[in-house]
Amino acid sequence: MLSILLFFATFAFESQVVGVAAENTLTSRQVNAHVIFSSLYKPDAEKLFYSLPLKSQDLMSATSNLLMEFLIVEDAKSFQLATLSKNEVKQRLVYFKRAIKQSQYSKNWNVLQISDAELLEIAQIKLRAVKFLQTKMESFTVPISEVEINARLEQYKKNHPKMELASLKEKIKVDLKADKIQSDLREWFQLLRTKYVVKNLLIQS
Repeated sequence: MLSILLFFATFAFESQVVGVAAENTLTSRQVNAHVIFSSLYKPDAEKLFYSLPLKSQDLMSATSNLLMEFLIVEDAKSFQLATLSKNEVKQRLVYFKRAIKQSQYSKNWNVLQISDAELLEIAQIKLRAVKFLQTKMESFTVPISEVEINARLEQYKKNHPKMELASLKEKIKVDLKADKIQSDLREWFQLLRTKYVVKNLLIQS
């Protein structure tokens, strides 16, 4: 019995409070769990570019990202938007549970000792945040004028000398639209930070 206790004492994850979003308190354990889940919950999920377990700058960055996801979900709830069906959540949980067993992060996940209830909450936060973010991006109106296109035309001609003019203008239009969406997102994120209580405790004030 003593050896078992010593084993868990040695390998248990040391967690700390790292942030506050609306009425939610976040711990480093939660952040590590969300990072792993986010990289494995669907086939085209973004690859994990942090080292695990998260430390210093990686932990601070991942905490900021998760805090924003909590704010996005809080905003979705306030408008009763981007709700999830039980089947949506179940599919992603089944996929994740299968993927984590074969993943290089399985040991990191096991150390966190995430319960089924905690995993369900992790999935609900991630899925609803992604769903509402997509809805928000689709709602942005992004008119592109010929003046804006022509302002970039000469530089694009230098960078893509073999591209036809019509294709070049279309590429400029796509890039301008992406730039404007990112700008609108930054403004929305800033609005959420003022609308709700949010604090990354790892950022020195």
